[in-house]
Amino acid sequence: MPVIDFTTGRPGSGKHSLKETLESRVVCRSGNTFCFRGHVAVGNDTQDLPPIDFAVVLNKSSDDYDGFAQNSFIQNARDLASHSRICIVGTQRDLIVPDYGLDDLTSRMHATSAAYYHSAPYFSVNCLDERDVDLLCQHIGLTCHLTNFSQVDVVTASRDENKGFSSLSIVSVLCDLKNNILDLVAKIFSLPVPRDISQDKPDLEELDDEAVDLLVSSPLAEAWRSSLKERAQSTYAAQYMPTHQVLTTLIVKGNADHERLAVDYVRRHTRIPVPQIRHRNLQEWMAFEFIEGEMLCECLEKKSLFMQFRIACTMRCYLAQLRRLKGSMPGRLKNPGVVSGPLFDCSPRGPFPSLFLLQSWCEMIAIRGWCEMVELYQRVGTPWKIPPEPLVGKSWALHYAHGDLNTSNCLLSKDGVLWVIDWAESGFYPSGYDGAVMAHFNDGPQSWQRMRSLIADGGDAMHSRFWSFFNSGIYRYVCSHRYDE
Repeated sequence: MPVIDFTTGRPGSGKHSLKETLESRVVCRSGNTFCFRGHVAVGNDTQDLPPIDFAVVLNKSSDDYDGFAQNSFIQNARDLASHSRICIVGTQRDLIVPDYGLDDLTSRMHATSAAYYHSAPYFSVNCLDERDVDLLCQHIGLTCHLTNFSQVDVVTASRDENKGFSSLSIVSVLCDLKNNILDLVAKIFSLPVPRDISQDKPDLEELDDEAVDLLVSSPLAEAWRSSLKERAQSTYAAQYMPTHQVLTTLIVKGNADHERLAVDYVRRHTRIPVPQIRHRNLQEWMAFEFIEGEMLCECLEKKSLFMQFRIACTMRCYLAQLRRLKGSMPGRLKNPGVVSGPLFDCSPRGPFPSLFLLQSWCEMIAIRGWCEMVELYQRVGTPWKIPPEPLVGKSWALHYAHGDLNTSNCLLSKDGVLWVIDWAESGFYPSGYDGAVMAHFNDGPQSWQRMRSLIADGGDAMHSRFWSFFNSGIYRYVCSHRYDE
């Protein structure tokens, strides 16, 4: 019978109990039978241990994970284990009462922290619970007998996470069916888009940076800026538009290489009306063709209900085109791995070298944001119901997203074409990201808020709740951590 060698550690974490429990087990999987032989490492002392098949690193479920993450024992155990096979086990879970108290909330943050800090599966184990131990044994046996270790998904795991999978699958099928029907309806009622919308036109005049420097102070530019603030009403985004009308046919803004790439990418791969970049010789400025029309923030409420519906259908068709653009690295086209935008506290974050790391980081912060809210509820004794814990662990997929979708960034031209501007925050983000950004802005017209679920997936309660908790947790996290991976 094959024997799997494993090691455990961390003083006071219940390592001897888990060692004895695993050594008493014989596991059968896919016609193979395994047993376990444990080696106990105390603290960071792993020098006298033999080579092992698998490292089980223990941490008390009630202990803070950030301090645990800095312990060198985890890396020592990973170096000792064959193929760096490792998992994190939260022990003494039976001593924690699920009452949303400090210990309970601390334990709930461990799984996402283990995924982010160590790219390792996490198991919350009570040695007296047969199901907990069986789940851990099955994972170790499966991992150690795969020919390619990369086939093992790094997920958070406990027996509770298997509940409701069948119902979630049914809900997923129904959501897909609903979205397919809405896509068909949107295609029928969307506003027309000219066939040559993405065709570049030649520049009619010569322009350089020095000339633009003078033009941004011209009476035309001053008048346009004043008009823009009035037209933008009270929307936050529009008050900070860094754009200037310098000619009757031209708008300029400060140069941003990632936005140049984004505009060209979207114009090349979709039929979304995006203003053409003009005068590519400019270095300090970026020039766009001027679109004569109104922002949705100033005109949407004036339109008929049917026209509002058609605008929503058009936006849905645009986002459907973006979702067909898939990527392998999150964030911007320039400097891949860097993410930014309203949901990231309006500051660049990263770089994240993989989608897994971005997802792990976002899920960790969302769970922390939720825990902070629950802790506040408990402390002040609010009568409000504690919101559901954010859903984590489901694999993300990357699609292109605008990243800053609001009524100030959508223009309805005089000829009835709906344009989308300001692609500075666009990039590859998880499904539903644009919908979550729309839900984040609550200062737009009421009609825009009502149409949100039609316009974009991800504006539903589940996505909005996740990103809301993430947004509330990121500020505290950034203030207390220096993210420089």
